[in-house]
Amino acid sequence: MTVRSIPADDIVAQAEYLRQAIAAPFLTPRRLPRLTRPRPKTAPLPEPEPGLLALLDAALPTAPGPRPGERVEDFLLRFYTGVIAPPSPLARRRRELRRAREAAAGA
Repeated sequence: MTVRSIPADDIVAQAEYLRQAIAAPFLTPRRLPRLTRPRPKTAPLPEPEPGLLALLDAALPTAPGPRPGERVEDFLLRFYTGVIAPPSPLARRRRELRRAREAAAGA
């Protein structure tokens, strides 16, 4: 059984429902109707600005990448210079030792 819907501002329809409900025999629990309000009319959406559409259609700039032969770690350090705090002396020393170990292992 579907739930009936009565407009909230229609007093005549509400009174008619009450008259019918009082006159009908009460055999099962009644499903009360919903009082609904009409949706307000919304203004149409404005047209998007042509400049914004041109920006969306424009090609993205190429993302920077590591130079040929450059390690990813060095590229990231170069890319984020000034954004992230510089490495501490201990971190610099560990990096030097790691590079020395890699060079010794490669030789």
